[in-house]
Amino acid sequence: FNWVIDMDECNLIPRIWFKKIRLIFEFLKDQGIIGYDLKRSEGDLRYIVSKINDESSMLIFVVKSYDKSIFDKAANLAINLGFKSIYLLNNSLKTDIASGEVVEFWGDKYITIDVNTDKKTYKFKIGPQTFFQNNIYIIAKVVNYIINNLNNYIGDCSEYSLLDFYCGVGTIGICLADRFKNVLG
Repeated sequence: FNWVIDMDECNLIPRIWFKKIRLIFEFLKDQGIIGYDLKRSEGDLRYIVSKINDESSMLIFVVKSYDKSIFDKAANLAINLGFKSIYLLNNSLKTDIASGEVVEFWGDKYITIDVNTDKKTYKFKIGPQTFFQNNIYIIAKVVNYIINNLNNYIGDCSEYSLLDFYCGVGTIGICLADRFKNVLG
């Protein structure tokens, strides 16, 4: 809340994609786009959010204010760097959230993320405001870990209900639904 930390890497984003995001960030800075200061409620760029898997990638600009022509150029740069979906979201609220009203999008409306469990593959359609597991490379392992522990400690769950708290799109609940009587997210 008190500081913005300019990162050189992020363990949740593959290095090649982080470098691409960094290029876009530098482009925006060169265009005079100023980072948002939450305490003063000043600046333009609140967040650059990425949603990336092996097949598709989404980049989301969350801004308080914007010059559409600059973000058109940034979106074209992102597309040239391999991003499939780019969104511009406007958030002029005082609250600190990485979402907002969709102003514009370029490319694909959604990306698809697969979660492979021991029985089947689940396909999730992800949009700019979709809450999905940040570390997509581990979610299938987490779900399979849960399945193995259910099998080892409970066995048949078909008479039980599953409560999936803070479920976002419901990844865990959806992947486990066929094992339970019902699921509530």
